[in-house]
Amino acid sequence: MRSKIILIIIAGLAVLYWTVLVFRLPFFNVAPGYFWHFMQYIDKPPGSFWLLGPLLLVAVCGLWLVYKYHDRRSLALAVLILLGYFLHLGIGFLDGRGIDGFRVRLLTFGHAEFVKLAGARPSISAITNDYETILENNPDLRYTATKPPGQLLFYVLSQKITEAISPSETYQGRMLKLSLFISLVWPLLAFLVIWPMYSIAKRMYDHETAVMAGVLYLFIPSVMLVILHLDQVLFPLLFVLTIGTALRAGRVESYVMAVASGVLVYLSLYISFSLVVVWPVSIAMIILYGQGQFRWKGAALSVLGTFLMYGLFYALFHYDALTRYANAMMYHRVWKLWQPELSETIKFGLLNLIEFACWLGLPLAVWFLASVGGAMGKGDGQKSGKTRWVPVIEALAVGCMAFLGQTKGEVARLWIFIIPLICMTIAFEIKRRFPHQYNEVVLYTIGLQFITVILMKYIQDFW
Repeated sequence: MRSKIILIIIAGLAVLYWTVLVFRLPFFNVAPGYFWHFMQYIDKPPGSFWLLGPLLLVAVCGLWLVYKYHDRRSLALAVLILLGYFLHLGIGFLDGRGIDGFRVRLLTFGHAEFVKLAGARPSISAITNDYETILENNPDLRYTATKPPGQLLFYVLSQKITEAISPSETYQGRMLKLSLFISLVWPLLAFLVIWPMYSIAKRMYDHETAVMAGVLYLFIPSVMLVILHLDQVLFPLLFVLTIGTALRAGRVESYVMAVASGVLVYLSLYISFSLVVVWPVSIAMIILYGQGQFRWKGAALSVLGTFLMYGLFYALFHYDALTRYANAMMYHRVWKLWQPELSETIKFGLLNLIEFACWLGLPLAVWFLASVGGAMGKGDGQKSGKTRWVPVIEALAVGCMAFLGQTKGEVARLWIFIIPLICMTIAFEIKRRFPHQYNEVVLYTIGLQFITVILMKYIQDFW
């Protein structure tokens, strides 16, 4: 009975959230610091409503292929990746501006700073060796000041690839071609995470659950609406690869893989400090899946791998990750007016959790809570005692980010990286509760999610 009640709850919450969106009720916006506000009708060009039909057709056809050929792993995963790509582009096209909608957003909002810097052809050597000097000479750089060098470096590498394909001597020409390259290629890169997602979920659960985890990932508001940001394009892939390496290290008791997981932790932090939670989560996975003494030796080797990379980058590039982190957090606290008070921490921690739930999609948020509750209960139907605790690790990670991350909202973008792992546990939770109606319940859930994505696109959107 409790499982059937969940289906009623997720539908009820979805309808309530749709009501808030459609009637623009200030249910969330009255909370101080809530980041996302309703779009004014005049702020967006006339939407191409006619695209909703083809978009729905693409979704239905793609899902039909996945369900029909789910036993053929490579085909099913390829379809999921392409389905994610075309849904992402199609939802972006609902603005009514085609690919220009992506390019305008890329060049005028948020992280446009990185694109403009990359278009100026900065030296890769300067970025890797003298990042602090670049910031000192350009005090107007806000986003760049809160990041490690790897983020800017990724934009510059994209520019170098664009230049190799189609060179341009003018700044405007480079920006035009770079923005086109990013708009077309990055969305595809964003959904490559589905392949390692499958690999991890199959090890933890089974083939069917692994495929359904990928299906769920395609119908999450933040994944589909946060466009052309590395938080959505690259960070989930980094997180999943690191966690997958740690998981494999524990399962096969490989010292080399344990060190490799630590190396990936450092590389992740070289690109974004938002990924700092990957460090404790990867160590937890080694301890959880390891046996006997290897648990602690593997965890120690993972930490050693991270610090070896720290020393290597310091020796080769004079890059001090700890100094960069301290400077970035200091700038972040000043910019966001962060007050280190208990009341502020609790208030914004709760706000972050609410925002994350809304942008994860309330149906999936409920399923995630159910998976955590199931893990804390008797664990009936769990594949193993070890896998049972994965949702708890996820919940602890989300809680730490909410209350220790010194962030006032905008977690819809910042926490996308952990969503692939959450999708895996949700997929298994649905199967655990509805083993004989698994496909039907997944379709029911993503149907609610899809409506939420479309309504958020037209009424709220990511900006």
